[in-house]
Amino acid sequence: VAYDAAAAYVPLRGGALVAVDLDRGVVRWRRELTTSIAPSSGDGLVFAATEGLVEALDARSGVTRWRTPFPGRMVTVTWDNGWLLCSTEAGDLAALRASDGELVWRTTLDAALVVPPAAGLDRLYLALEGAQVWSVDLATGRKGWARTLAGRITSLSALDGQLIVGTTDNAAFSLDLVSGRQRWRWRVGGDVTGPATSDERHTY
Repeated sequence: VAYDAAAAYVPLRGGALVAVDLDRGVVRWRRELTTSIAPSSGDGLVFAATEGLVEALDARSGVTRWRTPFPGRMVTVTWDNGWLLCSTEAGDLAALRASDGELVWRTTLDAALVVPPAAGLDRLYLALEGAQVWSVDLATGRKGWARTLAGRITSLSALDGQLIVGTTDNAAFSLDLVSGRQRWRWRVGGDVTGPATSDERHTY
């Protein structure tokens, strides 16, 4: 499910995507399309991965604004500040211009992503199979630093100059965004299952 200020965008098991008004709880529009992954939204658009395509729909009407061919079975589609980041089961990652679907760069990774990427500074942070965390240049897709952690990675959040990584090792890690250096590791009573948030003093 994806959200914006006005609606939730929900893929249905039967092969449809619906926009549900958050104030009234009614369906604003419905499109017959089949997607196996969560959509994303931003810039007045809703982005969905269908068979061999990435499609952008107008958030108000559901009308298609653009379609871009994208071979391979996609596992994440993520909007972030004008970028649309798409990854495949085979380990390919691409950055599209969200406004028109133009391909900016595409790169091959060592493995598939396990959670959606997180952006911070001028970089993109990736959690891959094998408990790997990578930093790549957001403008070019070039690889920066890489680290391997204990446990399967379950969440990734770029907050206040640090990357908060949740794992199934009953631990959360804080990594420096620039160097990847471990700032701290916090033991918790169970697996970390969701993305982190923060205020001026604490990370949650």
